[in-house]
Amino acid sequence: YPNPASDIVYINSQNAAVVNGAVLFDISGRVVREYKVVTAEGISVSGLQKGIYLLQITVGKNIQTKKIVIE
Repeated sequence: YPNPASDIVYINSQNAAVVNGAVLFDISGRVVREYKVVTAEGISVSGLQKGIYLLQITVGKNIQTKKIVIE
């Protein structure tokens, strides 16, 4: 959250699980940014073009993909 975002995206994990990393893809599937460490301060999306992106989040051995909109 927030979605849409302009500067920072925060990731809430269930049961205080540790987020191991995240990868941001553009709508065509190209890797835009990789985040090795995800903290409570969130991840920066500033400087990205406006549009729809896919955020792939790794928590333990589980991977989830969420659609985010950058304004």
